[in-house]
Amino acid sequence: MVCSIFMCGEYITVAIAKQERLEKIYQWTQKDENLQALMLQIKQVRRSILEKALRDEYLNKALRLIGYGGLIHDFKNYLIRKDPIYYQKFITEFQNLSVFFSKGSVR
Repeated sequence: MVCSIFMCGEYITVAIAKQERLEKIYQWTQKDENLQALMLQIKQVRRSILEKALRDEYLNKALRLIGYGGLIHDFKNYLIRKDPIYYQKFITEFQNLSVFFSKGSVR
């Protein structure tokens, strides 16, 4: 399930803000082998969660560009109304989508 844009953005902001604290704790745990292993597991879980949030945010943006009010909507309106303005909107949305996909990737 793709998380809402608000939830993804909020999580990413919090995760980045807490990264400094985590690094300080990580330095402190270097003295104890058991704590080092635990900290490594925590880092791996955090990385997985952050990557999922980033993927979800990426997919939400793609859905907005493609879905209702975006590319598909403009194409449908052009087919139904034969108004060139919708064709131009469709072309613009298609170009925006092409740029969007060329810049990023889902991991």
